Amino acid sequence: MPTNKSQLSRYVIPDELDPEGVCCVSVPVPDNPQWRAMFLGALWRLSLQTHYERDAAHNGKVIAARWRNVYEQVRDGMTTCNPPSIINRTILRQNLRLQLRLEFVANGLNGIAPDRPDTFFNEDSGDAGDEIQQRENALCNACFDYVNTISQDIWDIALGTGVTITTFATPILFAVNPIAAAAAAVLAMVITQEVLDAVADETNRISIACCMYDNLQGEAVTQANFESSLTGCGFGPLTQVEIMRDAVEATLNDDGNWYAFVSVMGGFMAASTAALAECVCTETFTHIFDFTIDDQDWENRAEDARAFGVYNPGVGWRSIYWNVGAEWDERLYMQIADFPSRILTYVKFEYTTTGPEGGDGREDRMWLKLADVEKDTQNFGPFDVPSTYESVWEGEILADEIETSMVGDMDNDTSEFTLFRVVVKGLGADPF
Repeated sequence: MPTNKSQLSRYVIPDELDPEGVCCVSVPVPDNPQWRAMFLGALWRLSLQTHYERDAAHNGKVIAARWRNVYEQVRDGMTTCNPPSIINRTILRQNLRLQLRLEFVANGLNGIAPDRPDTFFNEDSGDAGDEIQQRENALCNACFDYVNTISQDIWDIALGTGVTITTFATPILFAVNPIAAAAAAVLAMVITQEVLDAVADETNRISIACCMYDNLQGEAVTQANFESSLTGCGFGPLTQVEIMRDAVEATLNDDGNWYAFVSVMGGFMAASTAALAECVCTETFTHIFDFTIDDQDWENRAEDARAFGVYNPGVGWRSIYWNVGAEWDERLYMQIADFPSRILTYVKFEYTTTGPEGGDGREDRMWLKLADVEKDTQNFGPFDVPSTYESVWEGEILADEIETSMVGDMDNDTSEFTLFRVVVKGLGADPF
């Protein structure tokens, strides 16, 4: 109960802000979608900062965040009393959608997301200082949460209907710190293997989330703008990313999904700044590996039985002349692996070659990999000696490993080649 002279009917700030541990309670809820939605809605209110008394320390935000975590666990893990089995994911989605609709009818968007922006999706008239960047990140995180949730539901529904599914090279994840998963509307969708292949590629999911983010920037917070947020992405016809864009766009004309998106965005804004991931859509990096300084943590390619290169201080990684399979040749196989995965957009290798004028040409090759799975391969060359040249790859590939190999001539004519610089560009923070 509110304390004497408390502000309106807001919840009282408890004396202990962060009690240790939890106690589990069993709550029997009438077995009806509307009743389950009412229960979730009541618990949801505990997770809203605006429902707590105001104090100078803003402790209502701390309490709301703890209850939000409880709400998410209850929402995603609600079980029946008998038998104790997890309610079907589709029913949970229906509960959430109905809960949001009931809240909207009762209190409008204020009830769903009191911390949503009141002007544009990425801007609020009251924002100042760090709140401006936090609003950008909140919108970005909400876009990723929505796209990843729809992707997950497409996957789950395909499993439930017996569609043969290939294993994901990269698992679908929600946003880094999801506040509330979006409510999917994919039950009527025709899920083909082409759709599943498109959904399985994290590069596609990132591209679609970034298109959504770009289209919502500077736009008013309206359902109409949400419904048109995946127009004009510029993806090629019949490409995987366009197939997936079509699938996600089909879910935008649903008011339950609109309410869910707004609540997610408001929830991210209400979260602490530390809980928000930086927006990969706006941040890019360029990293230069200068091997004239040191070895830059590159190493011989792991799967090879012997060294194919040696580091020459102040010069770079130099090839080795060695007998391989009864043939003598000059080779350099190098890699940098196990860096945090990023979408790479540009890779350039810079070499020098030495040897007799007009010597045998050399060929080099590049591999981009994710979790040891080859994502892209490029061949370059041949190149003459002596020479200084570049091998350049451009595209859009999610990778956590870069490999290169250089194979030279078979004559012991003192020819060799040196890798002296690599330039890598991509999306997100510099992973190196």
